[in-house]
Amino acid sequence: MTCEYCTEVTGGAVVEAPDSVVARERSGAAALALLDDTRKRGIVARLRQRYGEARGVSAPDESDPQHSAHLEWILGAQRNLVRDEAALDPRISELVVLWLQDFAHRLDGRQDVAPAEDSRHETARELRAATTDFAEAFLSPRPRPEGQP
Repeated sequence: MTCEYCTEVTGGAVVEAPDSVVARERSGAAALALLDDTRKRGIVARLRQRYGEARGVSAPDESDPQHSAHLEWILGAQRNLVRDEAALDPRISELVVLWLQDFAHRLDGRQDVAPAEDSRHETARELRAATTDFAEAFLSPRPRPEGQP
């Protein structure tokens, strides 16, 4: 590495960056990556908790059996306990978001129970919030067409 400022100050002599500066920059990047991974693991833990709560209050007809089976392998009791949850595949993450949004919609879709009298609506709202946090952490933003917010 060379420092353009040092080159100007020393009259053209190239000054190499000390190894300690390079090491400090690398350790700073590693620390940021570790913080991001820790944050992602916390988001997945919260999502798993909200998903479990939603499964607990849902009727059998409120979840798609195929999606539920997949979610059990990703978030539920059948998940791989040694897998690093901070490194979920983006394609899998996108499916998780879609399945959970659908599940929350089904929880809210009950017409026979008023929202104020049914804790499932609150559970669905909390599941949506956790799903949104998960999407923001694990899915890369997509470019929007011109003229759209």
